[in-house]
Amino acid sequence: MRKIYFEAPQKLDAEVKRYLTVSRKILGSNDAGLTANSPDVSFVTTEGPGHLIGALDEVVNQYELESQEQVAKIEHMELEMAMNKFQ
Repeated sequence: MRKIYFEAPQKLDAEVKRYLTVSRKILGSNDAGLTANSPDVSFVTTEGPGHLIGALDEVVNQYELESQEQVAKIEHMELEMAMNKFQ
């Protein structure tokens, strides 16, 4: 999980921070200067619904997988403990 957030090729942490920085810049700017062709607006409207959502979905899937693996380990340990109790 740490690899997805902080290492190449994704560096998702940096991508999310950049997206938030640009979004905050837009929110704090004068509306008169914003257009659909503005580089910041273009970035937010393409990066968010495109690559960023896909990358975040990937993180959620990986987190679920790792969580399921941990639950399976715990269940296995509980089973072993129960079996040892009756021996």
